[in-house]
Amino acid sequence: MVSMTTVPNFIPPSLTAIRSPNMAEYAVKAIYQEIADFEASLDADHEIGMPIVGGPSGLCVHVREVYRFGTDKLVFVGIDANQNPVRLVQHLSQLNFLMLSAPKIGEKATRIGFHKVDDE
Repeated sequence: MVSMTTVPNFIPPSLTAIRSPNMAEYAVKAIYQEIADFEASLDADHEIGMPIVGGPSGLCVHVREVYRFGTDKLVFVGIDANQNPVRLVQHLSQLNFLMLSAPKIGEKATRIGFHKVDDE
């Protein structure tokens, strides 16, 4: 019988490295699917536009790529209607991604390119 003052030897089971979840990786994968679904509904004369709330009035970003930055941010890269470069770094806690059908800029509507998210 084991007394209350005697603790039997305890050897914990072997644990593999515990990896904290990368929420930005998850968010990018989810946004990829939403973008693919939305782009499938666009005709050849339209591309995804992203209005920026709180930015200059009427600013619509023609998104060209989306990628994660660290474990808690996403970056949206694109151009405005005058083809000026635009980059939005968005923290996941404030993430909203409003897509709208915007007239193409240039001869061909652009579809968003992605940096592949490697499974780590």
